[in-house]
Amino acid sequence: MIAGQGATTIFIFGTFVGPVTSDLGISQSSFSAALLILTIAAAVVTPWTGHMMDKYGVRPVMLPLITLFAVATAALAFMQPSLPLIYALFAAQGAFSAIQAPTGYVKVISRRFDRQRGLACGLAMAGVGLGVALLPQYVAVLMTHYGWRGAYLGLGAFIFVLAFIPVALFVRDAPGTQTTQQHGAEALPGLTVAQAIMGTRQFWLLVVGLSLAVMAINGVLAQLVVMLMKRGFSIQAAATVMSIAGLAMIVGRVLVGYCLDKYHGPYVAMAVFSFPVLGILLLLSGAGGPVPYMAAILCGLGIGAELDLMGFLVSRYFGLRAIGTIYGVLFAIFVIGSGVGPYLVSLSFEYAQSYTPVLEGFIVALLVVIVMMAFLGKYRYPVAHASN
Repeated sequence: MIAGQGATTIFIFGTFVGPVTSDLGISQSSFSAALLILTIAAAVVTPWTGHMMDKYGVRPVMLPLITLFAVATAALAFMQPSLPLIYALFAAQGAFSAIQAPTGYVKVISRRFDRQRGLACGLAMAGVGLGVALLPQYVAVLMTHYGWRGAYLGLGAFIFVLAFIPVALFVRDAPGTQTTQQHGAEALPGLTVAQAIMGTRQFWLLVVGLSLAVMAINGVLAQLVVMLMKRGFSIQAAATVMSIAGLAMIVGRVLVGYCLDKYHGPYVAMAVFSFPVLGILLLLSGAGGPVPYMAAILCGLGIGAELDLMGFLVSRYFGLRAIGTIYGVLFAIFVIGSGVGPYLVSLSFEYAQSYTPVLEGFIVALLVVIVMMAFLGKYRYPVAHASN
């Protein structure tokens, strides 16, 4: 997950905005629209990857698609001053990036862990935070020596080395997966996709709530480098702030995973989504010194919770029967929100010459999410036994 979808597409995007738009002569909002296109493409493909992993297992699906994701990322080095070409390249990257969404990893973990499923998910998803911490520095060094085109080539290599090789060597479906594939998903407890969508309020609360949350938090973090550079930060200093957010993400994911095993998930969600509210308020203050770093930490803690919460709550409210497909559908809608947020930030600056309107809107959205989490209710599939 160090080379996961979020770290290698959404959170690193802001580092490329300035150099690419300056070199190609396009506006920030036009280039930011490419991120929205990327997330839509990922949203279309993610449910399919979840279904294929439910049907054929994780490794046979992941390995070829990770290779294509690495190639599509490296291909961004060949962008030209043509918006159709730029959007097509990002659409291809987004489609193949779906394989590095957490779907496959959550599926494997959920089959292997029950009592400590939250902590297991948190430790695995912490890899995304490590990627967010490392990649801005890695890309900044590549840009300094080889320009943004060389940085995209290096990013493609990063994905192949840190995704394909570990999956090939270490990721295995849980014992009994082959039997389940032979005898049907009915062998596992849980709801079908149709039952989850049509028969539960939890599905829609999670869809809307988590999509609003990721829109707000990703909107801030994906454009944080750009926002700080407009305040006078150098690209290296802004990348350092982003790396700090990545470190906070690691802490947030492990901490939230631990708390999910100890406390009721919706209560954990309500507490965690209050952190980015405070972080955005700090950004709105316009204060310097340590304030931007504190804001990055608070937002990083918030974004660190989202994927943990989604994987854990899907397994507890909908069971394991179709977890890959249900998670894929939820994540598809969720990932669109992750593209909408950064685009709204760029539009706010382009038309209002200020980030204040969109940041205030994000605070309202997060407060709505906190209220929605209170209505999730009791788990449908609680812990089944005392040991893993």
